[in-house]
Amino acid sequence: MSFELDLQKAVYLALNENISAPVFDHVPQNTDYPYVVIGEDNFIDWSTDDKNGFEATVNIHVWDRPQGDSGSRGRANVKLIQGEIYGILQRSSFDIGDFGNVGMSYEYSDCFMDTDGTTYHGVQRFRDFFAEKNEFILGTC
Repeated sequence: MSFELDLQKAVYLALNENISAPVFDHVPQNTDYPYVVIGEDNFIDWSTDDKNGFEATVNIHVWDRPQGDSGSRGRANVKLIQGEIYGILQRSSFDIGDFGNVGMSYEYSDCFMDTDGTTYHGVQRFRDFFAEKNEFILGTC
């Protein structure tokens, strides 16, 4: 099942260089703030006897740490980046392998101080439903 990796790649390509922070799967050491991480995902099969499909959720994490007078604004900056992510992913359609989707749907976002007491952490979740392209008719999945 490569559709999990295909979806991660599609989200990465949609976000990378289109938002004001770099996007990672694994963050290299000593990476400057802010940055975005494509985080946890979940896939639930909803195939029937004659059709294949799945539901997917993807969590996107935004990290920022105020850097004195460098212009970083902590929680406000996290929320600005989350807005950029929302603008790109909400209702986005992706073809991933043999599957197409209805369009990503925003579920929630949160922004809080991380347990280190200095880093702001934002989390967003997006959900989507995928069906095989040959079975996929927009709005009927």
